[in-house]
Amino acid sequence: MSDPTPKFSVLADANIWISERLLQSTIGGALLYTIISSDSKILLPEIVELEIGTVLPELAERAVANIRRDIGLLKQISGLRISVSVPTVKA
Repeated sequence: MSDPTPKFSVLADANIWISERLLQSTIGGALLYTIISSDSKILLPEIVELEIGTVLPELAERAVANIRRDIGLLKQISGLRISVSVPTVKA
């Protein structure tokens, strides 16, 4: 008797990989669970990998800038010394 769970392959473009935080989001987790439980595959074309390598560092730099800006606001509002360690550009 054959396995009742169909096997399939998922090919997501770079926008999906980025918007779902490299499949670490809730939806990405559900997809990973489905793929693992059905013994299926994720396909990652080299061009997607290259595009992610270009876009993610830019997003990370923006996130660090936002953290610094928001910490500055919290310091002004609260009057407290707030210290947060954020990654460097190199990291």
